[in-house]
Amino acid sequence: MIIEKMTFYNFKSYYDKVELGPFHESFTAIVGANGCGKSNVIDGLLFVFGRRAKQIRQQKVVDLIHKSALHPNCTEARVDVHLISVDTEGSYLPDTRFTVTRTVFRDGTSKFMIDGVVCKFDAVLEKMKSKGFDLLNNRFLILQGEVERIALMPARSKNGEDGMLEFLEDIIGTSQYIEEIEKGTSELEKLNDEVHEKTNRFKIIERERNGILKEKENAISYLKEEYKMCGLKNSLNKQELKSVEEKEVESKEEREKLEKKRKVIQNIKNEKLIEKTAKDKVIEEKGKDIKKIEKEYETQKSLVNSAKKKKARAEEEKKQNEKAVLRNEKEIKEMEKKIKDEKEKIESKQRRYNQLSKTIEKDKEEIEKLKNDLEKQTNEIKEKILPRRKMEEKTQKTKESTIKQEQLNDLKKKNKELKKRIEKGGLDIEAREREITRICKEFEIKKQTSEEEIQKIEEQNKVLFEQLEQKQKELEKLEGIDVKIIKVNLQDINERNKRSIKEYNRIELEISGSTSKIDEWNSYLKEMNIHLEELKNRMEKDEIKIDETQMKLTKKELNEKTDELKKIEEEYEILLKKIEELETEEDKIKEQIEEINGNNSELTEKRQHCEKEIRSIFKHIRELLHIAEIHEEDEYIKNMLNHNETDNQMDEEKIRIVGISLKDVVDELKEINRKEVLAMIEDEKKKIENMIENVNLKIIATFIKVNKEYQEKWDIMNEAIKKQEDCKSTLEALKKKRFDEFINGLTEISFKLKEMYYLLTQGGVAELELVDTLNPFTEGVVFSVRPPKKAWKNITNLSGGEKTLSSLALIFALHHYKPTPIYVMDEIDAALDFRNVSIIAHYIKERTKNAQFTIISLRPEMFELADRLMGVYKVKDVSCSVSFDPNAYNLNNN
Repeated sequence: MIIEKMTFYNFKSYYDKVELGPFHESFTAIVGANGCGKSNVIDGLLFVFGRRAKQIRQQKVVDLIHKSALHPNCTEARVDVHLISVDTEGSYLPDTRFTVTRTVFRDGTSKFMIDGVVCKFDAVLEKMKSKGFDLLNNRFLILQGEVERIALMPARSKNGEDGMLEFLEDIIGTSQYIEEIEKGTSELEKLNDEVHEKTNRFKIIERERNGILKEKENAISYLKEEYKMCGLKNSLNKQELKSVEEKEVESKEEREKLEKKRKVIQNIKNEKLIEKTAKDKVIEEKGKDIKKIEKEYETQKSLVNSAKKKKARAEEEKKQNEKAVLRNEKEIKEMEKKIKDEKEKIESKQRRYNQLSKTIEKDKEEIEKLKNDLEKQTNEIKEKILPRRKMEEKTQKTKESTIKQEQLNDLKKKNKELKKRIEKGGLDIEAREREITRICKEFEIKKQTSEEEIQKIEEQNKVLFEQLEQKQKELEKLEGIDVKIIKVNLQDINERNKRSIKEYNRIELEISGSTSKIDEWNSYLKEMNIHLEELKNRMEKDEIKIDETQMKLTKKELNEKTDELKKIEEEYEILLKKIEELETEEDKIKEQIEEINGNNSELTEKRQHCEKEIRSIFKHIRELLHIAEIHEEDEYIKNMLNHNETDNQMDEEKIRIVGISLKDVVDELKEINRKEVLAMIEDEKKKIENMIENVNLKIIATFIKVNKEYQEKWDIMNEAIKKQEDCKSTLEALKKKRFDEFINGLTEISFKLKEMYYLLTQGGVAELELVDTLNPFTEGVVFSVRPPKKAWKNITNLSGGEKTLSSLALIFALHHYKPTPIYVMDEIDAALDFRNVSIIAHYIKERTKNAQFTIISLRPEMFELADRLMGVYKVKDVSCSVSFDPNAYNLNNN
C-alpha cells in the first residue's frame, strides 16, 4: 500500500485545488526554498490521520484554512490522500485504490470520509490498520526538528514532556497498559482501605463476643446440671419398669410349654426329612448313571465337533491362502504400476534432459552470435577510431601549418608595410611597438581556439573508448551468467538421472522379491490343498463309526433309566404329602403362641407410659439446647441423649422378645436404690438453686445474636480480602505482561540500533540501557553511544551531527521493529555533513525496495538519489507544486 497522490483544497499555504503527485512507489524527494510550503505536505498527512492542531504547528484547527492577502476569506480546508496497492514490480493493483479525506470548517468542526462516505475517525483507524498503518503507536512520520528532540529526551517524562521511556512504550505498544495499571492501582488502594475498615469492625465484634463468653459458659454449665438431674429422673423411671418385667416372667413359662410341643413336631418333621434324603440318594445315583451315558455321548460328540473344526480350520486356511495369493497379485500389479510410473518419470526426465541440451546448444549458438556481433562492433569502432585519429593528426598538423603560414604571411605583409613606412620615414618607434603587441594577441587567440578544438576531439575519443569497455564488460557478464546457469542445470539433470536410476533398480529388486514370495505361497497352497483332502476323508470315516456306536448304546440304556425315574417320582410325591401335614400342625402351634402374646398388652401400656415421661424430659432438654446453638455443648448433650435412647431401645427389645433374660436389668436396679436416687435429685436441685443467682440465661440469646454478627463480619472481611487478593494478582499479571513485552521489544530495538549505528557511523556502538534493571518504568531508559574512536557518552553530550546520526539510527531501528509501507521524513539531514548525508541517503535508497519513502530535503546528496522529484514553490504567497521524473529526463538526453 502506497500514497499515489495528495490533493489540497485551501490547506495552509495551498490555495484552491493543488494536486501533489504522483508519488513514486519507492523514493520521492520534495525540494524547494525555505518557507515555500514543503513541510505542509507532512502537515496534510498529520491532518488526515487525525492529529490535533498543536501537533500540526497551529494553535487551533481553524488556523489550517488558507489565508493570504489575495484570498483572506476561505471557508473550509480539505486534504485528500489517495492510496493504492502495488505489486513487487511497482505496478498498481486493480480495485485497491481508496481515498481518505478530512475537511475542517470555519466554525472549528471537521469530518472524515473514506471514498466520499462520511465516517468516524475510528473507521479511518481500522481501515488504515487493516492496510498495515498503526496511526496511534507508530513513528512513520518524522517531523522537522523531531530528530533533534529525540536526542534531547530525558530517561523518562519530566514536567509533562515525554521521555525516552514513553517514546519507546508508544512504539512497542505497552503504553496501552498504563491506564489499566493506574485504574488497578487506585482500585487496590480502595480495597486496602476497605479491608482495613472491615478488619477493624471485625475486631470490635470479636472483642464484644469475647466479653460475654464467660457468662455464656456459666449458662451452659447450668444447663448441664439440669440435664444431669433429668438423667437421674430417667434412672428412677427405669426402676418402675421392674414390676412390669416380673409379670413378663409368668408369660415366659407359658411360652416354654409351647416350645416343648413345637420340639415334638420338629422331631417328626426331621424323621420324614431323613426318609426323603434316602430317597434323594437313590435318585442321585440313578442320575449319575444317566450323566455317565450323557458324558460318553458328549465325548463322541466332541470328537465329531473337533473333526468338523479341523475341517473348518483347513477351509479357513485355504481361504486365507487364496486371499494371500490375491493380495500378492494385487501387490504385483501395484509394483508393475510403480515400475510403469517410474519409467514414465525417467522418460519425462530424459525428454527434459534432451530439451535442456537443445536449449544449451541454442544458448551456445546465441553466445557465439553475441561474440561475433561484439567482435564486429569492436572492429567497427576500431575502424572508426583509427581514421579519426589519423584525421586528428592531420588536422592538427594542417592547423599548425596553416596557423604558422598565416602568421608568416601576416608578418611578411607587415614587414613590407614597415619597410614602406620606414622608407617613407613616417613611422615612429611607439607605433611599431603597438603593432607588435596587437599581432601577439591575435596569435594567442588563434592558439586558444585550436587548443579547444583538439580538446573536443579528445573528449569524443574518450566517450568511444568508454562505450567499447562497457560492451566488453556486458559480454563477459553474459558469458559468465549463461555458463553458470547451464552448469547448474546440467548438474541438476545429472543428479535427477542418478536418483531415477537408483529408484528403478530398487523397484526391480522389490519385483523380484515379490515374485519369489508368490512362488512360495503357491507351493504352500498346494500342500494345504492336499492336507485338506486327507482331512475330509478322515472325517467321513470317523462320522460313520460314531453314528453306529451311538445308536447301539442309547436305545438300551434310555429304556432302563426311564423306568427307574418313574418309580423315584412316585416315592417323592408321597413324601411331599407327609411334609404338608406337618406344616399344618406347626401353624396351629404358632396361633396358640400369638394368643399368649396378646395377654401382654397391659404390660406394654405401662411401658409406653414410662417412655412418654422420658420423652417429655428429653424434649425439655432439647428446647434448652436449641436456645444455646453452640457446637461443642450441643454435641455433648446429643451424645448423652443417644446413650439414653439406646438404653430405652434395649428395654423395649427385652419386653418385646420373649425368652431373653431380665437378670442384668434387675441387677442394675439393685445397685441403685430408689432412696439414693431421690437423694441425688435433691442435691442437684440445691446446686441448681445456688447457680441460678449468677446465671443469665438470656445471655445465650445475646451470644447467639453477637456470634451471628461475628460470623457475618468474618465473611464480609474474608470477601473483602479475597477481592483484594484478586485485584492484586490481576494487577501483578498486568504489570508482568507490560514488563515482558517492553523488555522483549527493547531488546529487539537495541539489537537493531547497534547494527544501524555501526552501519551509519562505520564503527560506532549504541545502546539503550535501563537505569533500573529491576523496574524500568521508575527511572526510564538512557540512550548511550560510543562514536568511532571515542569514549562512551550520553547522547545529550554529543555534537549536533553525532546527535542526528544517533537519533536516525534509533528511528531506523524503530522502523525495523514496527515496519509500515510508508515513511515520510522532513529534513532529517539538516545537521549532517555531505559524507553522512550520502550514507543516510544510500541506506534509505536500499530500504525503498520494501517501502515507500518520501523525504523533504535541501541536500543534493539526498534528493539526487530519488526516483521522483517534487518541487514546491510560492507565487504571490500561494504554494504550487510540480513533479519531475529524473530518470525519464536522463533517457531523453541520451
